[in-house]
Amino acid sequence: VGLKMFLGINATVTNWDADGICCNIILEDNPLVKFVELPRRGEENDNRFHELVK
Repeated sequence: VGLKMFLGINATVTNWDADGICCNIILEDNPLVKFVELPRRGEENDNRFHELVK
């Protein structure tokens, strides 16, 4: 609800870990992608992008 309300985008939450702490958030039609460049997978020491929203 927060992503839809503040950014106007839909998101799907998947792949919760056993502790219910970590998950993947899949952003559908993310308008912010036009302004962000992420390294290809496996580069930059396998960076992990998390804790973007608390």
